[in-house]
Amino acid sequence: MGLDPLTGSPLLNSSTATLVSFWTALGLFFGFMGFGAEGALLGGLGGAVFGFALDFVVSSQRARRDREQGVLDRWAVKRGLLYNASSPVFRDTPLLYAGDEQEGRHGFTGEIFGLRGTVYEHITRYKEEGSNGPGGSHRYLVLHLAFQLPRIGSLHIHPRPAILPDELGALANRITGSREVMLESAGLSERCRIEVNKSCDELRVRSLLTPRATAILLDLCESEVFARGLYIEAEEGELVFATPGRIDFEHLERVDDFLASVQPFVVWLEDFAARSTSKTRS
Repeated sequence: MGLDPLTGSPLLNSSTATLVSFWTALGLFFGFMGFGAEGALLGGLGGAVFGFALDFVVSSQRARRDREQGVLDRWAVKRGLLYNASSPVFRDTPLLYAGDEQEGRHGFTGEIFGLRGTVYEHITRYKEEGSNGPGGSHRYLVLHLAFQLPRIGSLHIHPRPAILPDELGALANRITGSREVMLESAGLSERCRIEVNKSCDELRVRSLLTPRATAILLDLCESEVFARGLYIEAEEGELVFATPGRIDFEHLERVDDFLASVQPFVVWLEDFAARSTSKTRS
């Protein structure tokens, strides 16, 4: 068996040889049964060519998967995170439990901004009403953090329904137990619908959504990262940031940009929680 002049490894490995031998034998058999000896020769040659082609395709796909896994693992390690191809699926906020089925992919879990968190690709699937066929789906780049927003109950920041897909526009109108917050910032109000728990008093809301906070949110809305929509949801000790998109191992800088963009508002919320806790104790 010949050797690769660069690596010294066999040009034809055992799995390739087995695959090619199988298809060659199959070609020989059917060629002989149909056309005799000449048919067997052509069938065997055709089977060998097909076997090599099939092995090339399978090997290329395997090499791509291995390369993707390596890139994602290295990206996670550099940031102190653990990569999991099948991310845990979170369903604890309205955006995450929307749809008929949910799936998580490419999860990176660990400490993010000092909080336990996961950044991952969230897939929401919708079944077509009155049909057994596949429906539509939406993909989101999601940051899920363990964080309690004190004395607010729930916070939902969504794009205005006019710019949402139909399913999510309906979702925005189905959220119960919340009321919309009227903001002084017209620019932010045009882009986002902000809701808090109905039981939350106005003074408390104003202490959270100060001019500084609304300026941070407006910067997020106007950033390229959130050009397709900004979603922030806080409920029952969970904090979620999301935007339509996916995790591509060839463009992981987009995940870095996503995390860098949301950090100022995470820091603001952490400061707000610290001030609230300090006032409660005093």
